[in-house]
Amino acid sequence: MADFGRVDFKDPTWYQKWKKEQQEAQQRRAEEKKRQEAEAKKRRELEAELDQEDDDAADDVQFEDYEPLWLKGIGKKHPDPVVENASLSAVKAPKPPDDALADISPDVVKEGKLSNLQLEAVAYANMCFGKNLEDGSRRGFFIGDGAGIGKGRELAGIVAQQWARGVRKHLWISVSNDLKFDAERDLRDLGSGNIPVQLLGKASYSARDLPKQGVVFATYASLLGKKGGKTSKPQTRLDQLLEWASPGFEGGLLFDESHKAKNLFGGNGGKPTKTGQAVLKLQTALPRARVVYCSATGASEPKHLGYMDRLGLWGGSDTPFGDFDDFRRAVESRGVGMMELVAMHLKQRGALVSRALSFKSCTFELVNDVMTPHMERVYDRSVEVWDLLRQCLAEGLELGVVNDPFKKPDAPVRRGTPNGVLWRYFWGAHQRFFKDLCVASKVPAALQVARQSLKDKKCVVIGLQSTGEARTKDAIEEHGEVFDDFVSAPRATLERLIKKVFASPGDDEADARQRELKACASRDDAPLGRTHGRSTRTRKGPAKGTYAQSDTDFSDSDSDSDDDEKAAAKLGVTLGKTLVRHKTASGEMREGVVVRRAFPFFVVQFGSEEAKFTAAQLHGILVFDVDDDSSDNVPRKRPAPSSDEESSDDDFVESDSDNDSEAPQKSKAKKTKYISIDSSGDEDEDAMQDDDDGFDEVRELRRRFLVAASKLGLPGNPLDTLIAELGGSDCVAEMTGRKGRMVRDATSGKVVYEARNSNGVSLEMQNMHEKQAFNGGEKHVAIISEAASAGISLQADRRVANQRRRVHITLELPWSADKAIQQLGRTHRSNQSSAPEYKFLISSVGGEKRFASAVARRLESLGALTQGDRRATVGAKGLGLTAFNFDTKWGKNALATLGNIIQRVTSAPFTLPPLEPADRERFMELQNQSAAVFGGAVDATKVEFSFCDTSEDAEDVANEDQLKPASQEEESADEDVEMGSTTLQTFAHARCQCPLHPFASTDHSEACDKCHCYVCDVPVSQCPKWAEHCHATDTGKDAQKWKYLRDRSRSCTFEEACQMWLERVGFDFVKAAKTGNTARSSVGTFLNRLLGLRLSQQNALFEVFAKLVDHAVRKARREKKFDEAIKEIDGRRVEITDETVVVEATDDKPALVHLCVEVDRGITFDDAVARLAEAKKDATAAAPSTRLGAIRRKDHSAFYISKNPSPITKKRLVMMALQSQSYVPGESSFVLRIFRPKTGVGQMQLTDVLQRYVRTDPENVKEAWGAEYVDPNCSHGAKCKNKKTCEVGKRVQHKHLLCGSLLDSMRKAEGIIARRYASSGHCNVCRVIEKKNDEPTDGGRRALGLEIYGIYIDEVLDGFDPDVEA
Repeated sequence: MADFGRVDFKDPTWYQKWKKEQQEAQQRRAEEKKRQEAEAKKRRELEAELDQEDDDAADDVQFEDYEPLWLKGIGKKHPDPVVENASLSAVKAPKPPDDALADISPDVVKEGKLSNLQLEAVAYANMCFGKNLEDGSRRGFFIGDGAGIGKGRELAGIVAQQWARGVRKHLWISVSNDLKFDAERDLRDLGSGNIPVQLLGKASYSARDLPKQGVVFATYASLLGKKGGKTSKPQTRLDQLLEWASPGFEGGLLFDESHKAKNLFGGNGGKPTKTGQAVLKLQTALPRARVVYCSATGASEPKHLGYMDRLGLWGGSDTPFGDFDDFRRAVESRGVGMMELVAMHLKQRGALVSRALSFKSCTFELVNDVMTPHMERVYDRSVEVWDLLRQCLAEGLELGVVNDPFKKPDAPVRRGTPNGVLWRYFWGAHQRFFKDLCVASKVPAALQVARQSLKDKKCVVIGLQSTGEARTKDAIEEHGEVFDDFVSAPRATLERLIKKVFASPGDDEADARQRELKACASRDDAPLGRTHGRSTRTRKGPAKGTYAQSDTDFSDSDSDSDDDEKAAAKLGVTLGKTLVRHKTASGEMREGVVVRRAFPFFVVQFGSEEAKFTAAQLHGILVFDVDDDSSDNVPRKRPAPSSDEESSDDDFVESDSDNDSEAPQKSKAKKTKYISIDSSGDEDEDAMQDDDDGFDEVRELRRRFLVAASKLGLPGNPLDTLIAELGGSDCVAEMTGRKGRMVRDATSGKVVYEARNSNGVSLEMQNMHEKQAFNGGEKHVAIISEAASAGISLQADRRVANQRRRVHITLELPWSADKAIQQLGRTHRSNQSSAPEYKFLISSVGGEKRFASAVARRLESLGALTQGDRRATVGAKGLGLTAFNFDTKWGKNALATLGNIIQRVTSAPFTLPPLEPADRERFMELQNQSAAVFGGAVDATKVEFSFCDTSEDAEDVANEDQLKPASQEEESADEDVEMGSTTLQTFAHARCQCPLHPFASTDHSEACDKCHCYVCDVPVSQCPKWAEHCHATDTGKDAQKWKYLRDRSRSCTFEEACQMWLERVGFDFVKAAKTGNTARSSVGTFLNRLLGLRLSQQNALFEVFAKLVDHAVRKARREKKFDEAIKEIDGRRVEITDETVVVEATDDKPALVHLCVEVDRGITFDDAVARLAEAKKDATAAAPSTRLGAIRRKDHSAFYISKNPSPITKKRLVMMALQSQSYVPGESSFVLRIFRPKTGVGQMQLTDVLQRYVRTDPENVKEAWGAEYVDPNCSHGAKCKNKKTCEVGKRVQHKHLLCGSLLDSMRKAEGIIARRYASSGHCNVCRVIEKKNDEPTDGGRRALGLEIYGIYIDEVLDGFDPDVEA
């Protein structure tokens, strides 16, 4: 109720006065509330600053030398240093049974054929086999050792032990048939060479053909093999194995490289893979099998653990989780911290070993900004082409001139984005184009590093993922086998899209005819009719079979042998029957028969001579079949593909017959494809397409964009380029999955197709042959792809001739962490004489970090799941990829903040960078242009490019390295300009100042050719608002209004520019907010679309986004919401003061123990001075680095004192800061390591230090440092209300840890805290090592446990006590 106590109602203005008083009071309350909130915010920031934890500890992985705990003195030491991350080493594994190594040959142990580490794996596997799960199945075991430890030897040891115990049937599943030879070698080395090993793919589908005793070696691909099914029940390899294994199979079920089965549960609507289902079916059907999962990359995400059904993580009353869905929900909701506990839990149960080779001797280097100036120009011009292509496509679809190739005529209209399938196809090609361009841009830098390494007497291993074989195959099918240069994957992607979206009737026929005419012009320069022996290089034809369009391993296949006939029939060719009538270059007409298919060609027999033709070339010559019943060879029209037959983008589409009425009758005849085109090229071009069919503008658009694509100067295939530049296939060992490659002919200089097996070695053994050549020293360069990323050892093995140190260059970022780890492990393995050097190439493209982000996220999770610590994965930290991890919830928050900043909803937490002059000019140009390219009707002549002329009468200029920026294309020599008599009408002028059309006496819309808009400062023809702006003037009553609009049009803020940039690549925050489409505004989509911006634009935008991510993380850390990694409780003195058993140990679970830890974090003044002096000394001795030279011009290592006193203690704070002088991959040089008297070591951004502190001499802070060091109060001062219990900012702190079964105790402790205190109650895992004077004490205890805050500890302990009522 309103208060009218002091109101004089007799005053006629009483209400106005009372209302004013109320408003003033309300304003005072709002100001007071704002002031209190500001003070509270400052207080929170101060507390966070005073109690800053050592964030570097979260990024600094510690490893410890590993020795078996319970098998000391048994077996020989591993030949190479092996480590285990400190987090996992703090967890003790149970002692294996005394007979765990029984039946292992004494010679194997004595001679070290199995090292002590490998014997430990065999012992724990045997221990797990002796236990059962609740459903009666046998418990499994997980070998998570890193690449190079010798996991195959451990599997062989398990088989040899079980064979000696009478278990004579085993199933060994891996990724490649080549690994069968490694399995036989390992068994032979262990003295078990008598155990037969049979390859599943070489046997029939009968279980009787498999050995009654021995090892069946299969691949994951062969598990999916099947035979028959048309007239009888199909026979499958899986059923064959189950029949062979039954009844009562108890042998080893060994899943080598088990990560191949990771996609058992697709997630996000994805379907499970057949491989994952087959692996799970084997385990379910064979409950008594001894299951072993073996992989260095077992799982990179929680859902990928679904196939590990035998580890006892879910499915029982004594397991931590009820079922797999419960496990996945808990881990995904809790974050990486829960995944770290999974590995520790498995080790505590003896179900996991995870050791890794030490990387101490390896070197890592992140090579940034590898793009040359020429490639930067190519990239920006590609952006221009894609931007214009998007606009033309959108307007063409809206105007109905361009047809959607994915839209069916009778398809119902659905809600959502119009032409959604087309735009998904467009943006998919957009991402693929720029990704391929980024990879190709690194080739010069890779060549430079490789050549320098070879010069230094080292050998080179280059890792990439894709070979570009699919694009090469498409080009060969379309253009033949001879090219001027290597096939460009980006260009092929762009041209494929252009032809797809700007399609018109007769395009394919016109293309085929154009190729034929070009071929007839010069037979020596084209592949048409090329006969054997014409090339100066002897090449054998590639192997028969279907063409592999992606890198896959050469695994056994059970397909029928009629692939060639099927491929030929799909193209309308009948082998042995289809006749070809072909006119040679001399004009002679010859006839031949298509005799066989030799990919990618058809071989035609012309008498005693053979010639090769591609499918596209056969479309341009007369083709007909020989009828067995008649000698009359009548050409038949090629029918169109049937409606129920799916056709790809490359399928030939025949135009409709002139006589439509005869089509049904001819469909019953033999389906033989035919085009009547004479190769002499005398036909009228108008016969191919009708000029009046309404597609002229579409054809012109298609032609202009194809010309622009050809003028971009896009780079060729990186793999072929690398091989050619590094000496050819005679000097480079290629270990990939492709069947052929393009090589440059030394005589003609042309690029021709060559089968990889042209050296006489079978295609299946090519990779093994190349590996032997590399290890034998015949070749010093190796290039590996995904197909060679498992099972091939390329390290400097002491047993091989090639002892040069390996330089491993990662050219292409793999999409998954699994593949990254597999590639890294090829050059770093056991028994090596030298460790490799890793060089990771990242271009200057800001959006390319999207790919690094995806890999970093998986590498981070991978380290957590397999090694108990997300930081332990070598790739993430060693290669610095953690610095690029943006696809997280903090990245999503940062992206939402960026959207709010662009929409002016909120302000940026830091100063936004200014725009580059070129970007500002470009923004003003785009802002003043009309949004539409065409306007009301499609006009292809309006499609123009800044770097080339695509008009019909334009001269064909060679597109080489002569590409120049648009600003340099039309330069005029100023000294040649002769100034003469001039007037105002000679120069550009504002419309209001036009001398030909006086502003006061003529219509304002009239203008001369030199008139410019006063507001937009562009020619009047380019002003989008000329009807309004024509009235603008710099005099009169409206002059201020027009001047304001002019100044505003010239101004350009970063927010406005970002909004325009993102809208032009299809990323609209406003539209996404209105439609509620979260996928449209996801981090992945955002980083994908960044690729379509100019380099300067995407780098500026990416820098702001990265800063927002960093700000979100720091804010979450201050608010205790950040999911920290396993932290170490660090200080000058760390002491465990009390230890209490909360829950007694059982047979399956260790005891739950409560530890009280006292930590002294203080740093004395003398210690700080010594640390600073040592840092200065190291900085002076350090060699200058070109990479950090600009940053190191000023050393910020010094003592600092705050500019303003603390609002609580009224004293100025002191600290000492050190700047890192050594380059650590992934570390930001703008973060200083700070040291405080009470809170010890922490870190702070350089910008924050310079804003809050001033640099000073040590003597000026000596007294204040000492006073703060001995101050016993918390950060709130002597008047703190909770003085006895508050430890914020205190030098000595007390922490509480729960040690034992961490996974079980964490879930229970967090549940207690959530119920009692209505808090999330997330518990961090901490590692404690007793210290004194900053050094570990002799015999000091070590422990790993859950940190429970002091305010919660009593309630949590009562919750675990069974005697205390809940």
